[in-house]
Amino acid sequence: MTQVITDFANPAILALMRIQIGKQLADFCETAGISVTIGKITYNPTFMKVDLQFAIVEGGVAMTEERDDYSRLCLMYGLKAEWLDEVFNMGGHSYQIVGLIPRRPKYPVLVLETDTGKRKVYTAESVKRGMEAITE
Repeated sequence: MTQVITDFANPAILALMRIQIGKQLADFCETAGISVTIGKITYNPTFMKVDLQFAIVEGGVAMTEERDDYSRLCLMYGLKAEWLDEVFNMGGHSYQIVGLIPRRPKYPVLVLETDTGKRKVYTAESVKRGMEAITE
């Protein structure tokens, strides 16, 4: 039986709701061939708002806003379109380029640390140096 929720400001309730929302959407998204990301949750004791982002999946890759921005804007940052999804090394770690966040002028390039799966951001110049080091 489902618990009656009386207060959204309870951290345990928020964690439970994030998990349950993810589970409920996962089946639908798999059937529909799309992906979902649960983003920021804002709340007060009586109200909660959840940021959901859906993306078409092509070839096993979610076509996110950041991927689209990279494809459209990479040249403005001195990056090459073919670098999307490529891996470079920096500081003893490997990173995969997964997108661009133009509203972050100092650190616009979104990367995925291949060992941990953590998303990080880097300067375009750092990523450019990392990619050029591979081709030398």
